[in-house]
Amino acid sequence: MKVSVVIPAKNAEETIGYLLHSLMYQTVKPHEIIVIDDGSTDNTGDIARRFRNVKVIVNRESKGANFSRNLGILESTGDIIAFTDSDCEVDVRWIENISKLFKECDVSAISGAVYSGNIDKFLSRFLEQSIISPAPKYNKDVILKGDLNPFVIVTTANFAIRKSIIEKVGLFDPEYRHYGSDDMDYAYRILRSGFKILCTSKVKVKHYHRVRLSKVIKRYFQYGQGFAIFKIKNPQSIFSRLVSYSFLGLIILLISPVIYYLMGSLLKVPVPKVLVYLPLLPLLVVSAYHLLGLIKVKNIERILYIPLDLLIIVSSLLGFLYMYIKLKMGKKL
Repeated sequence: MKVSVVIPAKNAEETIGYLLHSLMYQTVKPHEIIVIDDGSTDNTGDIARRFRNVKVIVNRESKGANFSRNLGILESTGDIIAFTDSDCEVDVRWIENISKLFKECDVSAISGAVYSGNIDKFLSRFLEQSIISPAPKYNKDVILKGDLNPFVIVTTANFAIRKSIIEKVGLFDPEYRHYGSDDMDYAYRILRSGFKILCTSKVKVKHYHRVRLSKVIKRYFQYGQGFAIFKIKNPQSIFSRLVSYSFLGLIILLISPVIYYLMGSLLKVPVPKVLVYLPLLPLLVVSAYHLLGLIKVKNIERILYIPLDLLIIVSSLLGFLYMYIKLKMGKKL
């Protein structure tokens, strides 16, 4: 079973060397490694070329990770296409375990677990424990079929698929560009086509999380934008409904004091005063989540995660509203 590795990369000179080094020392060697340099302005491409048997494809103009993944797919010759990101580092048995699971399991794709590669950094530790962490851990194996599980994330930072399935499902959607939810979109298309995805912790990668707060906030704003794109493209998915209900509920909670003021003070309509306190509910939920974590692992740092989680939740909400309204007004991505 030949495994081709496809890596989209943009301005990744600080991390891509670690990734390619980890691929050089696999217990089972990949059939080929394809790096797509998506309009980098740093030394990403030059670093990749220093490694033997790494093919580098260059996009002179940045067109997004999915466009790059599609180029890699079209260039690949393996039976299995494995994807990871340029800011990751794969486990020494990554290729071995991917191949083994495809032989043992009747599935069309595999989504693996993602852990922090820079756990020594405060924001990286926070993102590992966030209530909306983008990195799946998979405490137990789950096989998805038919539709997405609303509480299971699939990410292209650690994903593999049979090439024969790509020929039936099609390529990644390049319209998502850098917004996020593109991996969930592709997973949903696989499931909707009647194929199964194994989500497992047996296939591991480390991801170097962002360590600047401004970049974390920006990324979650983009995640919100991606949620909006996914919802409009796939309104029937359970993931779309979950995101919609979650954001709608959050909006209602946040504006409930305004509703109380408008109806109670201006219109003189009797309304329960509890509306004034409903915005505290997200704070209580997030606080309970992290305080339980604090009790479990006795890490006082978890208290600092509470305001950070609230911040990125609001950032995601704003990104969702911005993109949803934009697309509904007929504007292009």
